Amino acid sequence: MGRRNAESERGVKIKNHPAFPTPEPKESGRAGITTLDYFAAKAMQALVDTAPEGYELDYDDIAKTSYKQAKAMMKARQE
Repeated sequence: MGRRNAESERGVKIKNHPAFPTPEPKESGRAGITTLDYFAAKAMQALVDTAPEGYELDYDDIAKTSYKQAKAMMKARQE
């Protein structure tokens, strides 16, 4: 999911730049967390924090939903 140019639900390329760019990529070649991953993390946090008390969380579903929301945010930024 953390690809530079992730594809949206409709196959449209999304510009997935680093959320917190660094002057030079680290030894790993990565320039920090991508914007898509950052948005997904924020969406995931909201989904988990707002789950009713005692609700059994399905983390696979939460992860998929978080990236779906993140891709929608990325698309909205480009409109």
